[in-house]
Amino acid sequence: MNQSSQHLVFFFSFLINYLTNFLRVNLHSQTSQAYQQQCNVLYVGYCLSEDQRYLLASCSDENGELLESTSISIEVTDRFLRRDCHVRRVALRKLWEFIIAIIAETCKPRRLVIGRLGRLGHSELRGWACLLSKRNLQRYCGRLREQCETCNVLGQLEMPCILSACLISMESCA
Repeated sequence: MNQSSQHLVFFFSFLINYLTNFLRVNLHSQTSQAYQQQCNVLYVGYCLSEDQRYLLASCSDENGELLESTSISIEVTDRFLRRDCHVRRVALRKLWEFIIAIIAETCKPRRLVIGRLGRLGHSELRGWACLLSKRNLQRYCGRLREQCETCNVLGQLEMPCILSACLISMESCA
């Protein structure tokens, strides 16, 4: 990774910590303390690298105990294949699989906040609408329950699942 990519990863870590502190105040006033201890918010921030060959992503929970980062290669070498394979859709699918892997590692229900640094295009919004649809979230929750055999013994509040999902986009004013 080049120096600008490292700066973006650092910026995402700062951004996730800022969102954590900002949204923590709102969550404390709206939910009960016992249920909030069981359900954590997972913040995901992502953007394209400067050369637009990598999708840089970082995940953190509301307490900052979990911090995972990744760079996903989205480069397509043949320009004729680039039109047919829908690079954005493939990149979003890889990012979604990364998020699901993070959720599967923990045995807690999660509320998901996904933030994109930069403009959210129409085709990217359509891709997220498909991934974050109620039907798709229920399907992935079912898969997570099937994969986690020990969670079936622990009870409903100890199973990894996605309770809700939110997509935000942050764009600079300049």
